Amino acid sequence: MLEKELVSYGFDHEGRNYVIKIFQVGRKFVVKPYLNNMAANCITYSVEVKNMDDWQYHYGDKPPYARLLEMVEDDIKAGFGIKRV
Repeated sequence: MLEKELVSYGFDHEGRNYVIKIFQVGRKFVVKPYLNNMAANCITYSVEVKNMDDWQYHYGDKPPYARLLEMVEDDIKAGFGIKRV
């Protein structure tokens, strides 16, 4: 299935500029962090929405991937799965 990039966010931590990208693959949202255009860690974050028409009912005003963005930032700050450069 085709991976479509929805949006990307910049994130600074310890002098490094990370880019967190959100992709949609069918009904699944995938969030991946990047550092210098390479994967920043070895973890893939995703959530699948059963019905794209009613995701607001289940997730509120925030998009379904909002919590994944928080998890990515928390993991980077904690050093989980970070590639040493």
